Amino acid sequence: MKDIVVKTKEKLKRIKIGRRAAAAAIAALIILGTLGAAYATYIIGEAPEKTPEAKTQNNAPAAREETIAYEPERPEKAPPQRSAMPKALSEEEIKKQQEAEIEEAINSVALPEAFEAEIAKRDGSERILKNAKTMIAAKTLDENQQETLEAYITANEDATAVFALYDYLFDNYFTQKDMEEAIERHSGGENLSDILEDYANADESYKAHNYPEGMLEYLLDKKGATIEQLYAAEIISHRGLMELDTIIGRITEGESMAEICAKLGIINTGCKKASVTVSSAEIMDC
Repeated sequence: MKDIVVKTKEKLKRIKIGRRAAAAAIAALIILGTLGAAYATYIIGEAPEKTPEAKTQNNAPAAREETIAYEPERPEKAPPQRSAMPKALSEEEIKKQQEAEIEEAINSVALPEAFEAEIAKRDGSERILKNAKTMIAAKTLDENQQETLEAYITANEDATAVFALYDYLFDNYFTQKDMEEAIERHSGGENLSDILEDYANADESYKAHNYPEGMLEYLLDKKGATIEQLYAAEIISHRGLMELDTIIGRITEGESMAEICAKLGIINTGCKKASVTVSSAEIMDC
């Protein structure tokens, strides 16, 4: 019986301690809440208690504050500067520019070692090689055209005549057969200027073709032909190598003038007008 009483007292004691602890915890929360409110009041600056008059004023609808958007001052834009108009080049300046471009192209030409070795056996070999590079650069010869020119030079002792004939016959859409005949004539003793004059006279009777209405525009706009190519076609036709209607028919079917010229054995196999004609002053006497 005594043990039961002791246990009961201990149980009641634990309950009391628990209640005290709970009460202390609640009190602590109340204190913390009060301190928290006070701290908030300190930070925010809210009045701890509102007077009746203040409450009445606060119950009135708040006045709407006007919001003024702030726009920072922007610096004034400077008026756009007009770029200076490029100065027109004089004829002298254009000529110097072209010469510089040609000189750069000449220096970039590579000649085969076998060709250089063969020409090195001749007198004036440096001039011959320089002239060969000049012709290749000025005419923008492709690999096959360059090989043809090198063959003409190698096969003929008078390289100066070869360069002069090649320059004229290339620019005017003559054939390789024409070139070989011209070289043969010169080798036989004919004067170079007379030979060139004969080829110039061959085209004296040439007249520009009168195309049917709309045909010229069709060839240029639809078939991608150029004025230079059509001129070459007319010249080729004038010399009797192929009828103009046949050439035009092939162009309309998709064949290019380069292909046509190559088949006809034109020296200028690409049938393109050279941008630069090499003058006799540029060809050093070999």
